[in-house]
Amino acid sequence: MIHNEDVNTRIRERGIPTVESLSEVPDNARLLIRSHGVPKVLYEQCAARGIEVIDCTCRFVANTQRIVERESRAGKTIAITGHREHPEVIGLIGWCKGEVYVFSSEEDDFTCLSDKNVVLLSQTTFSTQRFSKIAEKIKKVCPKTVEIFETICYTTVSRQRETVRLAQRSDAILVIGGLNSSNTNKLAEIASPYCKTVIRLKNADDFVYEKIKFCKRVGIVAGASTPDWQTSEVLKKMAENNAEVQVETQVSEETVKAPVAEETAATA
Repeated sequence: MIHNEDVNTRIRERGIPTVESLSEVPDNARLLIRSHGVPKVLYEQCAARGIEVIDCTCRFVANTQRIVERESRAGKTIAITGHREHPEVIGLIGWCKGEVYVFSSEEDDFTCLSDKNVVLLSQTTFSTQRFSKIAEKIKKVCPKTVEIFETICYTTVSRQRETVRLAQRSDAILVIGGLNSSNTNKLAEIASPYCKTVIRLKNADDFVYEKIKFCKRVGIVAGASTPDWQTSEVLKKMAENNAEVQVETQVSEETVKAPVAEETAATA
C-alpha cells in the first residue's frame, strides 16, 4: 500500500500479488489501490469488469484529486509541482478535464502559462521550498490571477522541517527508505546543504558502521513510506557496534487523528 519495496515484498509473500496495469487483474477480482492514487478512469474500468475496489488512496492525495477535477471542469489550467513520472502525479493528471502542466524545478520554462487562468497545486510529498520558488516564478509570468492550493501533506512539511533541524546539529545524517521513494530522496536533498555527510540507506543491510564511526553525532530521518521496523533495525545495528543510541521522541502531527485536509487556497 506504500512505495517501499521491502513492505511490498512482505505483502507478496503473503499471497497478494502486485500489478502495474489493470490488464493484469482478472474480472470480478478485488483490487487494492495504494496510497498514491490512480486516474479516475480506472474506477470506471473496474466497475465495467466487476472488479471490487478497495481504495487506500491517501486522504491528502484524494483531496488534491478533487481540486484538480473541480477546477479543471471550471475551465482553469492546472499546474502541478512534482515529478511527471511519479505515480501520484500520473494519477492527478488522470483527474484533469482540461489543460495540465507539470513542473519539477524553478528552472523550468513557465511561459506556457502566460495567457492562462492558472490553478497551482502540488504533489503531496514535494519539497516545500521548491514549491514556493516555482509559485513565485509562475506569479511573475502570469498577468492573470494565480490561485494556489497548499496541498503538500502536513506530515511532509513536518519531516522536511525536522530534517533541516537535525542536519544542522549532526556530523552525519542517515536517510532510511526505499531508493525509489521520491519523498525520501527529497529528505536527503534537503539535508545536504546543512550536513556534509548524508548517507542513503534502503534498509539496515546498507548500513556500514565504518562510514560514521568517527562522527560524534549522527541523525536519522525516515521517509513517509518507511516502516518503523526498518528504522529500528538500523538503530539496532548501530548499538551492536557500541554506538550510543539516544532516541529523541517528538510529538508528531502524524499521531494526531486529523480530519480530511481542508483546502487552503491563496490568490496572487
